[in-house]
Amino acid sequence: MGQEPSPDRNARRLDILRHFPTLLNRWRGADARIKELTVSHRTLGIELYRKGVKGFLRIACIDPLFIHAPLEWTDADLRVELHGSEDWVVLDARADVRVITGSVEISETV
Repeated sequence: MGQEPSPDRNARRLDILRHFPTLLNRWRGADARIKELTVSHRTLGIELYRKGVKGFLRIACIDPLFIHAPLEWTDADLRVELHGSEDWVVLDARADVRVITGSVEISETV
């Protein structure tokens, strides 16, 4: 059985998590694509974009442990949740996307 995370770590994870819905909601309904999977610093990049609209949203799944997703899909409805005591999960139920990952970063380029 794994060691429980410290209360400080839990608080940090919850603080990070609370920022994600605002960005993800702004890009709900966009097109999505797996942009890259790097090996040296294992990262899965997912981009959300809209045709004719400048900018995109990038989700970096750092140290992905499990990836189940099409390479591209439309009408994205991504969300990020805590997964266990250490990991995160990136989900889009409509598109059958599930990525379990060690960390998540989201950035918007406009």
